[in-house]
Amino acid sequence: MDNIVIYTFIVVSAIGTIISLFDTFLFLPKKLKDKIVKNRLQESIEILKEFGIKPEIYTKTNIASKIDAEVTGDLRAQVNTTLNNFKEDIPVNIGKINSKPLKYYIDLIGASTNPKNSELFARYLTTFWRETVTSNTSVKNLEFDFVVTPKQGSPIIGYEFARKMEKPFIIYSREEKFSTADDNFKKHFDCEEIPPKGKTAIIVDDSTTGGRMMKEVIKALKSNGYTITECLVIFEPTVKDARGILQGLGVNLHSIVKINNHE
Repeated sequence: MDNIVIYTFIVVSAIGTIISLFDTFLFLPKKLKDKIVKNRLQESIEILKEFGIKPEIYTKTNIASKIDAEVTGDLRAQVNTTLNNFKEDIPVNIGKINSKPLKYYIDLIGASTNPKNSELFARYLTTFWRETVTSNTSVKNLEFDFVVTPKQGSPIIGYEFARKMEKPFIIYSREEKFSTADDNFKKHFDCEEIPPKGKTAIIVDDSTTGGRMMKEVIKALKSNGYTITECLVIFEPTVKDARGILQGLGVNLHSIVKINNHE
């Protein structure tokens, strides 16, 4: 109880300090005011740490609380059951460069053409993202500004996820739609509005196997001046090392479940 009282006092004091700073330094240039407030806020954070309080925990909790956890119970068990519903027991080969045989494949792209299914997949992903934000210490960016899905992947699922997260949705296509002298963003990206440079993206898809398509998206986003550190998928086949490939590009792969459909 004493710790809660101390924490509440400190937080209230910190907020009061920030408000008073805005009032006091109203006459100063915006950049200077922002710098002063940022420094004082950092001082408040350091004080919290001295009392054994970890501000990042409360930040994660606050961000996660804004994400709807629409799936209750064992998320992974439910996802595995759903994947079995769309399992095609047909031997296939995947990969254009380094082809690998699979005993079966899971057709979530086809399944997502049914609105009920795509909405369900999006609920799985939002619930999982809330869990990831709260507990996964490897997440570099807890928040993002827009969602990207490759056109050759599952853009319907990406769209539904973006809609639930209330974020702009963008589709990436490896083929250029047109030719121009400059490096126009819309050569490869379909969107209503081009996000300002420096914004943060998250890649969302049904799955990734070899990581080649994701690698293309990541490089295209970075070359256009955007931050990309997180990739979110429903399932991750382990036949290839997509996770390692993305890590080499500074991007975390977050999958709800892993499947071994090559064994």
